Amino acid sequence: MILTSHELAGTDAADVGNICNAGPNSIKIEAIYLVPNLAVTANDTNYITLTVANDGTTVATANTTAASGAAHVEGTPQAMTITATGDSLLIEAGSVLSVDVAKAGTGPAYAFTVAVQATPVRES
Repeated sequence: MILTSHELAGTDAADVGNICNAGPNSIKIEAIYLVPNLAVTANDTNYITLTVANDGTTVATANTTAASGAAHVEGTPQAMTITATGDSLLIEAGSVLSVDVAKAGTGPAYAFTVAVQATPVRES
């Protein structure tokens, strides 16, 4: 199953999006992808940091710094680094993941969606 955010786009210093599990059952996050709709060059002064969180716990991150991140190539999905484990990877029915964008320096313009690959959790 794939859940997606709406497009996050702009030049604002910060932005927030959401990904909702509208299904009737809990699901477990298997992978998270950033899907750029606009190219962004890697830069250590002016960059974007993207954080996906579940109930306040960071699940995955990505950034566009030259030192530790990656440029965004338009139309090329980029796997995000999942840092959460255990129950933090479970999205309960009706729950929402937050997708937060923070920019450093003047920050580049950006446009992307986030896709979450998840599997249903068997209720016991």
